[in-house]
Amino acid sequence: MKNFLFGSLPPFVDLPHDLRQIRRHIDRDKRYEAVKSSSLREDLFEEFVKELSEASREKRKAGRSHYQREESVRVLRTMLVDYARSHEVLFDQVESKLKGDSRWEQVALGRAELEDIFRDHVDTHFDKAKKAFFTLVESVVGTKLTTTWEEVMRDHPEIKDDARYLRLSSNAPLRAEKGPQLFAEFSRTRVWLSAFAPLLEDSGGWTTYGCLSLGCSWSRPSGTTLSC
Repeated sequence: MKNFLFGSLPPFVDLPHDLRQIRRHIDRDKRYEAVKSSSLREDLFEEFVKELSEASREKRKAGRSHYQREESVRVLRTMLVDYARSHEVLFDQVESKLKGDSRWEQVALGRAELEDIFRDHVDTHFDKAKKAFFTLVESVVGTKLTTTWEEVMRDHPEIKDDARYLRLSSNAPLRAEKGPQLFAEFSRTRVWLSAFAPLLEDSGGWTTYGCLSLGCSWSRPSGTTLSC
């Protein structure tokens, strides 16, 4: 009933806490006149003001919490740039360094959120490494669509010493495992692009899709190259 009675009040910068101060805004309202008891009017108004004040406090609290979280995320990402410079690093390996940094006091996040942000960070490192690797592969296979990883490594042994290949992993066995896996992904995308080249070219999505998928340039059937 209090919302029904006072809900039509005009907006105030600060709502007066005395019903007498706002009576002129509502004293001709039939809903106000319907409440005959002045004491009931006062009680309903006090409840109305209390609820508005509580809602205002909750809104301010939510705003501060949102800002605090955004600031925590920003500070953490800045710290990760300093302490997590590879996609192979684990959170447990950098956690003590993070906590030893004076900026850590500004990070108010739960463990799960900390690890999620950390994973996003190292995933970005891996995406860059994969893009560099795709660029390396394309530089040696050219426009050929039917070649294997074994053939590439046989014909271009220099790949093993290329920084773009070494960047896949500091562990040689793991690097040897990731190489053919990523080459297979590269080859599948190249075949797909070749099959749908006319559609992609007509729709204007050729360059965008090729760059996003491969992270490198791509040759049209005519031989002209589209570079990212």
